[in-house]
Amino acid sequence: MTISPLDHVFAGHLGACYFSEESGMGTLGTERRAWPVADTIEVMPTQESVDVKTLSPRAHDAETPMQGNKGGTLKLSYYLQPPATVNATGATPDTSSTNPLRIPLKVLFGGESVAAGSTVATGTSASEITVASGHGARMTAGQIIAVETDGSYGFELAQVRSRATDDLTLYPHLSGTPATSQAVTNLNTYYPTSSNTASMSVALSSLNTDRQVCMRGCTGSAALKFERNALAVMDLSLNAATFDGPSALGYAITRSEDTLAAPLAVRNSICWLQATSTTTRVNTAVDSVAITLNFGNVHLTSLTGTLEGKRAVHRGEGLTESFAKIELVLPDNTDVFTWYAAQTELNFTFIVKVDTASGRRFVAVMAPQCVIDAYPEIQKGEGNLTKVKVSLRAKVSEQCSGTITTAELASAPFLLALG
Repeated sequence: MTISPLDHVFAGHLGACYFSEESGMGTLGTERRAWPVADTIEVMPTQESVDVKTLSPRAHDAETPMQGNKGGTLKLSYYLQPPATVNATGATPDTSSTNPLRIPLKVLFGGESVAAGSTVATGTSASEITVASGHGARMTAGQIIAVETDGSYGFELAQVRSRATDDLTLYPHLSGTPATSQAVTNLNTYYPTSSNTASMSVALSSLNTDRQVCMRGCTGSAALKFERNALAVMDLSLNAATFDGPSALGYAITRSEDTLAAPLAVRNSICWLQATSTTTRVNTAVDSVAITLNFGNVHLTSLTGTLEGKRAVHRGEGLTESFAKIELVLPDNTDVFTWYAAQTELNFTFIVKVDTASGRRFVAVMAPQCVIDAYPEIQKGEGNLTKVKVSLRAKVSEQCSGTITTAELASAPFLLALG
């Protein structure tokens, strides 16, 4: 008998990946081809070994262990890409078949708000618009939208703070009053829910189709990265309930183009760091942004009625802590010390944007209501300039009012929007 080596390129370098939102933990949903960042995906199936130690008169009389529960971990990065279809009036938003990024975002955050956009029927002011009749329900309180103001400013991002039928109140105010028929586009908006039982599968195949692996019952967390002169990225860290393979699982490895819109480079970005009472757009100079999200997604374990010892996905850890902690390094200024001393409620928004032939595309995060949670730290920075490090704690938002269609969207402490 001989052991033949299997020499094939690692699947995270050359291969194919598939996501599904599961219909029940560990039960595959419709699997969609996905395009994570090459050389970032790490699939680690595991299976516990249970020792057998029976009495023997012989020293070192080791016995074969029994096979215990399966599980595993999974890490990957994914570019924060807008959907291919701009959610303008009349558009049908992309489903997971062409926007596979919807799957991990919806599964991890729990809340997703996606709908077609509209047009301006009446531009009352820079803070109030009326959209086309019957379209107001597409833009519920808390939703992130982009409104075309005029030729000077183009599309500007805003949050819907209240809605009465088709009348919307926006924050912050637009740079001008939009004219009739100007476009209003919806961004795919993700927000944390109080409870979450969703799970997903991730399958990975190398060019050797006999060595495919599918990780099922996955839940976990994500971190968002906005680094200078780089692409906006989300890092996923997942725990799997079980796995299939490595074996021939039937996944295709034919070449296919990424169906999402192009990734966005973090250049010419915008940061709003301002008191919630400030309604204008204050672009704050920021040197770096680090965002830590507290998803609290875990597996519930039980002895019976389980999948490899895991009974369900549950949002149950860290629920008394802030969902988002945001660390900023910025040039020294007096405002942050004043805000800290007064415990001023702030809005933090970070926007990555790119102008295209069809308008403008966005990746944005918003903490509608947050506070500085530690005394700002003075540091020496580049060029020996004084910098200040500021830590923000996101709070449940109390900024929305009026008709509340989805309470957890309206009160979300943190929002991620792509469009």
